[in-house]
Amino acid sequence: MKIAFTGASGTGKTTLAKYVSETFDLPLNPVGCRSTLKEMGFADIPAMEAAGSRARFQERLSTRKFIWESDRTDFVTDRSGFDDLAYAMLECPLDIQHDQIWRARRMLEDVDLIFWCPISVYQKLDGDPNRKVSSRYHAAFEQLLETVLDQYWSKVVRINSAELEHRKSQVAHEIDQFKGFR
Repeated sequence: MKIAFTGASGTGKTTLAKYVSETFDLPLNPVGCRSTLKEMGFADIPAMEAAGSRARFQERLSTRKFIWESDRTDFVTDRSGFDDLAYAMLECPLDIQHDQIWRARRMLEDVDLIFWCPISVYQKLDGDPNRKVSSRYHAAFEQLLETVLDQYWSKVVRINSAELEHRKSQVAHEIDQFKGFR
């Protein structure tokens, strides 16, 4: 089973992905923003941006995630391949490579369930230097997500509660339902 969470920063994707990993014994994709920044020698996003490395960062992140997910039959990831592409579209649109678009599409096609965590339900931007605090930025990001997710709507489950236990219950129910139909 392949499960992806999608949504803007601070919407609880990582918390829910860790819950799914532990509850359903699925490997959690370790490739993300922080691990890629570290691999590239940066402490955080502002340092990477100051070095003018945004496009290189986005390309490396999408490639590493794609390789990790392609090598597995089961996993959960706290950010879909399209999330990373949407960030590239916002941050460095002129530098997006065809391969990035292809990888994002493949990654969405390969997952069984996509859980969307919308900002209208829950968002907490708690001073993390890797998170932008602009509500307009997150709204634009979410618009990009919604546009693409419409194409995959049969796989997308909208998280509809801000309360963590309700969120976990909804996710577990949807996974159990999916497993029952497999």
